[in-house]
Amino acid sequence: MKPQLSICLIITLLTFILHPSSFNAIYAQGVSINETGAIGNSNSILDVSSDDKGLLIPRLAAVARTTLGTALGLADEGMLVYDKDLNEIYHWDGTQWVVIGSSANTDNQNISGSGLSGTDLTIGIEDGSNEVIDLSSLVNDADSVVGNEYVTNFSIINDSLVISDNGSTKKVALTDINAADWHKLGNGGTNPTTDFVGTTDAQDLVFRTNNAEELRILSNGNVGIGTSTPGAALEVSSTNSGILIPQINLIDTSDVATITNPANRLLVYNTNDTMKGGNGVGYYQWDTAATKWLYMITSPNGPGSDGDVLTSKGSGLPPTWKAAGGGSSGGCTVRKRVFVTSTTYDGNLGGFAGADAKCQARADAASLGGTWKAILSIGTVNSPITSRAKGRIGNDWDILTDIHGTPVESSNDLWDQSGVQLNSALEFDEFGNFRNTKVWTGTERDGNSSGVTCNDWTSNSSAVSGIYGESRLPNNGWWIERSNDTCENTYSLYCVEH
Repeated sequence: MKPQLSICLIITLLTFILHPSSFNAIYAQGVSINETGAIGNSNSILDVSSDDKGLLIPRLAAVARTTLGTALGLADEGMLVYDKDLNEIYHWDGTQWVVIGSSANTDNQNISGSGLSGTDLTIGIEDGSNEVIDLSSLVNDADSVVGNEYVTNFSIINDSLVISDNGSTKKVALTDINAADWHKLGNGGTNPTTDFVGTTDAQDLVFRTNNAEELRILSNGNVGIGTSTPGAALEVSSTNSGILIPQINLIDTSDVATITNPANRLLVYNTNDTMKGGNGVGYYQWDTAATKWLYMITSPNGPGSDGDVLTSKGSGLPPTWKAAGGGSSGGCTVRKRVFVTSTTYDGNLGGFAGADAKCQARADAASLGGTWKAILSIGTVNSPITSRAKGRIGNDWDILTDIHGTPVESSNDLWDQSGVQLNSALEFDEFGNFRNTKVWTGTERDGNSSGVTCNDWTSNSSAVSGIYGESRLPNNGWWIERSNDTCENTYSLYCVEH
């Protein structure tokens, strides 16, 4: 067998013969190639240096590089080539060709669900969004067969999609696939001045769930929920559901802590039936000028009957339907009657029900007709409005008269905050007889509960007290709130036609 010289040894000998000054093969270091005679780096097997020249590595076509890769394995890890079709330097990582610097420059978006339709490549990318790429430039590809342009392999490098088709490759710019895409998992670094979800032309914006339209924003800004043709700034349409406005627990009518800086005419539903100064549970709107929550008047007892009139029960209280003429006169003027009972009772009235029954019994005894209630309160000023006289009785009349028809109150404001002054005293009983007496009320002059109510009119103990008024005193609110006394005492009741 003839002796053979390795290629590396031949190259070394030729370099030494032709350029002895440029070659230094020393025993302790590696090989150096330079024009200065410098000794090579001791940690390098080959040290190449130059101030004005470069290093050329093998330049392969993409097909040749691909073919070469079929013969490589783990032992070839680190091999370098230059792909002259793609203008990229590749290294072999032991299993595949990898672009030098790919970890920093490759867009690692996830791609799935891609396919061709004609010359359009639809790419499923990132979080389910799609991008369509025009591949018409690939119609006459390397195999010269028109119509079989099926993508066999692709990858993303920098901002380009690299497509392989039967050995040929093509780079397609993906300039539309970038950070401007909106993702279903959220977006960061957005600028509300320039970034938005919507349209840039005069087209509607539609939102769907289960492929059914739920919300539409017209190009004129009208918003429709349940309708595709909203005729107002906001139109909601449904045949089986309603609108539930915010339910708020308001402390009092001036509450600006529960809702900070409420807008004028802001609408809420108050759930606090002990709202101080208000009218309990119901709809309220904020009045900026008055700096208070205003109760929204509603009629709680339906549409009324033919000939009824809607009458007020007092400032801020729900109106009610009443028969025109009230109890004693016709026409549209609503007249109601009031009397003080001829009989007296201790503080155990049996609550509201017992007191109302006593008033009804006295009215029936005098054949007055109609329905009668006691002017009483229970609980405290923060109790539900229906626990206070102003809520139970209200002001649903035009004229309040005694049994003789003499006007007792005609200002339709029985619960005057300043201390009610009546036109005349409530000093006639159910039979029309004069009665100068003390009367159980448990009520302050503004119609709210005093909190002193003989345990809500269930006790006749001398250990508890109740507020009383005096029928002979029409001024200063003393008719309703004169003083308090212990509950074993017996006093009359005020009874008003209801």
